[in-house]
Amino acid sequence: MPHTHCLQICERPAPRGADVTLGFIGVDAARELLVIAADESADARLRLGETTSRLAHEAEVARREATLTNIIARHNAAADRELSRVETSLGGLAGR
Repeated sequence: MPHTHCLQICERPAPRGADVTLGFIGVDAARELLVIAADESADARLRLGETTSRLAHEAEVARREATLTNIIARHNAAADRELSRVETSLGGLAGR
């Protein structure tokens, strides 16, 4: 599979399990980014309130989540198409 397909079919375009995530997806990254703590404990431990300009508005968080959901749906569709293509290719070889 060519490398370019990896970006189109990765299951989750955002990290999981990190204490803090820098959110570039769904925001105007030239102007801002979301700093997302895993939980309140991580937020307090990392003192994010002291290093950020403000708390994110609910609409900003919702926009990021909607964008991620859309990207994941597109990636799943691309993965399904690629899997179908590979299965068709392998099925054609089995008959030879």
